[in-house]
Amino acid sequence: MTITETVTAETTDRDENTSMDDTELREEAVDLTAPSGAPVDEVAEEASDADAGRRGLVRRLGAALSWPAALTRRARTMVVAVLAAVIVAGSAGLAFVWWTADSASADRAAGQSAVDAARRDVPELLSYDYRNIDDAFPASAKKLLTGKFLDEYTQLGASVIQPAAKRDTIVTKADVVEAAVVSAKADDVTVLLFVNQTTTSKELEGPRLDGSRVRVHLLKDGDSWKISEFTPV
Repeated sequence: MTITETVTAETTDRDENTSMDDTELREEAVDLTAPSGAPVDEVAEEASDADAGRRGLVRRLGAALSWPAALTRRARTMVVAVLAAVIVAGSAGLAFVWWTADSASADRAAGQSAVDAARRDVPELLSYDYRNIDDAFPASAKKLLTGKFLDEYTQLGASVIQPAAKRDTIVTKADVVEAAVVSAKADDVTVLLFVNQTTTSKELEGPRLDGSRVRVHLLKDGDSWKISEFTPV
């Protein structure tokens, strides 16, 4: 084989090899463009659908954010009025909750104050000594009682308790053992008391202990409490 034939043959082989390499490159390009063996047309269609989806989402977000501008003037006015009403209603609800909590706190404080007053005043009201009862009994009633109960208790003392105490030389001392609030408002409280009374008299051989329960109704009078009702239960 001549040199020319050799060169021609080598050139032909190189051309064939080059043609094969180009074909392989195109196939690889197709493989890179369409992963997982998917055709190029399907990949392009999926990309187009994704773009359309993003554009639709942007349009919906824009509509959601710009809806007030799309309303008529009357509609915007109505929306503002509704929002204002909601805010006012919410504020009123918060104010009511605050007022309720504050009122409940005031009622609890009143109940405790009234219980303390009843613990102090009821023993004074129920304790007496025949030696000074004519002065002490009406004075205690006037200081501790109010309303119709003041008049009724004063009359009871003058007609029954004071004469009997002097006749039988009665001395009685009362103590509150337990106390609890039945109901309470800022200026009106009812309490339940458990009271022990120790009594001596010429008619008794020795001191006598009596226990009783009384329901006491107290009304606020300035900075103090006064008893308006006193009922044994």
